[in-house]
Amino acid sequence: MKNQPDTTIKTAKKSKSPKAIASTQSLSSFVKAICDVMRRSNCASALQYVPELTWILFLRILDAQEQKAREGAEALGNDYAPALTAPYRWQDWAAPFSDKENTEVQPIGWKRKELYAAGDGKLFEFIITNCCRICTV
Repeated sequence: MKNQPDTTIKTAKKSKSPKAIASTQSLSSFVKAICDVMRRSNCASALQYVPELTWILFLRILDAQEQKAREGAEALGNDYAPALTAPYRWQDWAAPFSDKENTEVQPIGWKRKELYAAGDGKLFEFIITNCCRICTV
């Protein structure tokens, strides 16, 4: 019998933690990479994708700040109310789906998974519709 890998043993998939941006140079290259992706996806010019990029980065930063504030409130035994509620938070619609334990009722990325499953550009429709709602509040 030939040596074959044992398919009954499954290795645990390690989830990557978000990459920290440690310097102005790394932030610049991170933003440039995002701009390259947006340019390739039929955005005509920077005037078209810079507002969306700004909004997405703002939501990501807000999510990280709220996570720290939530943890601080929990450590002190206080209640915490986020500025944005589900499903408009970064962790709901933009973060990759993760079924790992979460302090919230829904797992991280639940809305994203739901919108992808709905197909027909529902994720982009959600982003466009709700960007206007959040920015005008």
